[in-house]
Amino acid sequence: MARHSVRKGLKHMLHESEVAGTTYGIPHQGNIYTRITPTVDVSICNQNPHRKLPNSNALVSGYDNAGNFQGVIPEGSTHGYWTTSDIADTLIPEDHAGSSTERYVSRIIFVFDLNQAGITAGDKLIDAQFRFIYYKSNTIKGNDSHNWDFHRIHPGTTNAGISHDMVNVYGNQLTQNATWYEFDHSGTGVSGAGEGVGQRGFEGTTGPTHGVNRWDNQGMGFTGSTAEHRGDNFGGTGQWLDYSDGPAGSNQDTTYSTPLYAEFEASRATAIAGGVVKIDFYNAVEDARANYNNYLRFMIKIRDDQDSEGGPLRYQFISMHSSEADPDKNLTNAGEEPDYAPSIHITYSR
Repeated sequence: MARHSVRKGLKHMLHESEVAGTTYGIPHQGNIYTRITPTVDVSICNQNPHRKLPNSNALVSGYDNAGNFQGVIPEGSTHGYWTTSDIADTLIPEDHAGSSTERYVSRIIFVFDLNQAGITAGDKLIDAQFRFIYYKSNTIKGNDSHNWDFHRIHPGTTNAGISHDMVNVYGNQLTQNATWYEFDHSGTGVSGAGEGVGQRGFEGTTGPTHGVNRWDNQGMGFTGSTAEHRGDNFGGTGQWLDYSDGPAGSNQDTTYSTPLYAEFEASRATAIAGGVVKIDFYNAVEDARANYNNYLRFMIKIRDDQDSEGGPLRYQFISMHSSEADPDKNLTNAGEEPDYAPSIHITYSR
């Protein structure tokens, strides 16, 4: 699939209605309806922990024993590709990516700049929806439904002495070059036997191994924690990790967490190529407006992916089109949707 040169986040449309209309069936007479695409949408992988993947046409969340995610992610041994189990058997890349014995886990990172929607502090949010389109069918093995959890994410690391209150500064440094180890690939992490290899997972990070822009925990960890905007002393620094506030029952410390996202399930029967998914994001958008300077940052992960060590289920993942897959064109009709790109649709009154 050919790449297109779309500037992320700039494909948006602002429309103030003068006649009755709807947003997913919600009337917006006299309201403002806007649609924005992400400034960051990227997949990160535990077995390719230093590997940047900024220009992929597709995003994947879940796991796969072989590491090729059925060809959704291009296979190779440098940035822009993931080293799979097949390559790992015959070639050791410079960054020591790949594994022939351990399962590949992938998570998706999103950033939306709500300032591009034109919504300001004095405006009243009426509705917010996150929309994406499935990229491939038959990516979920068996007939059961599985949970994919959405979590707020917190770029920056308390290990470097960064206070919780600085998250808005460091959070804006989360880029399309994010990796399993870093929120912006720095090239300062060291890979190799006894360093990158053998220490991949979800545990805490260190500067020499994982890089100066490291997350608090590899891949953002698996326990979750508190929202840092509650203050430095709330729960102590040990309670502030890389993600928080997912749905009830997800992988997070519930002592300090408040459910911000609803549960989302997918199955082989529902995750069909070309299928459109729309999810209520009202609470998430309001939280970003109130606490994060209009930046909405979240992760999508399959529940219990930290336990994905082999087993009978060879693969279990969802794939969706990224913003890189969308043609570059001007959208002028209020009812027009992006061809492929994930997007957030917001209705508000001024």
